[in-house]
Amino acid sequence: MDVPTSGESAAHGLRFELLGPLRARRDGAEIPLGPPRQRAVLAVLLLQEGRPAVLRQPGRGGLGRDAAPPQVRNLVQKYVSGLRRALPDDGPELVGTGSGYQLSGATVADLRDRRHLVDEALAARAAGEPTRARDLARLAEELWRGEFAEGLRAPYLEAERLRWAEKRLTGPDTSCRR
Repeated sequence: MDVPTSGESAAHGLRFELLGPLRARRDGAEIPLGPPRQRAVLAVLLLQEGRPAVLRQPGRGGLGRDAAPPQVRNLVQKYVSGLRRALPDDGPELVGTGSGYQLSGATVADLRDRRHLVDEALAARAAGEPTRARDLARLAEELWRGEFAEGLRAPYLEAERLRWAEKRLTGPDTSCRR
């Protein structure tokens, strides 16, 4: 049973991962994403799934809901500029929205693949297929490469890290019981 690999965008072959350190890969090669705060900005943008994110102080939240003072805007603009240089020209679109930024055309592949595997495991369990359910749950667990967004610090990411740790602990009960 293989882990889904549909996480690569057909348009640019780029695969983002957050179930461990943030990674971006293209054709199997890792793309350098810059310093930790720049990567934290990218992680927050990725988690918005195409929705706009409003500026906040990067060390205190990356991007989020509160407006930022001008010096913070300049710092975030620096990180966004670095991300634009790091990401392929034919990759996802990173645009300003007036009060923040929006990343379009990017998917966090390992999160999507994990959700798919967990859903399939639950469906298999409901269909009375405990062995298949257990195998799918094991594959979902194998997608983890470490702590969620490992090494990146921002309040929004800390909250997401906790949420994903809880999801991991309370994953599907794929035991043989029905």
